[in-house]
Amino acid sequence: MKNLRSGISVVTVFVFSFAVQAQSTDLIIKALGEANVEGILAFVRSDLDICIFDQEANYARQDAAGVLDSFFRDHPIKDIHVEHRGSSGYVIARLTTDHTVLRAYIYTHQSSDSLLLDEIRIAKTE
Repeated sequence: MKNLRSGISVVTVFVFSFAVQAQSTDLIIKALGEANVEGILAFVRSDLDICIFDQEANYARQDAAGVLDSFFRDHPIKDIHVEHRGSSGYVIARLTTDHTVLRAYIYTHQSSDSLLLDEIRIAKTE
């Protein structure tokens, strides 16, 4: 009986942490769809990997804000739709802009106290 209770506790903690991670990634997705740079950067501690089309680099938080602002200015987001959620902290979403449909890959990890955004990749769809 004791093993059953400890097994249930482990499952409960796993399900709870997955639910918290999903809620946090929802906030990142919402911020991306609203072109809310500060909302995105709320999940970044010091730096962020950004790849937009073929331009890829690691940016300090302040520089990442400029890169994202520029992207949103050039590609206003009309709609965002989550296509896939991975169990290891990534999300694939479809971004619809005025002129094209893009795909966004969002990679996160769980730190001891919060979900952190590691990378945003934006690619043209084939």
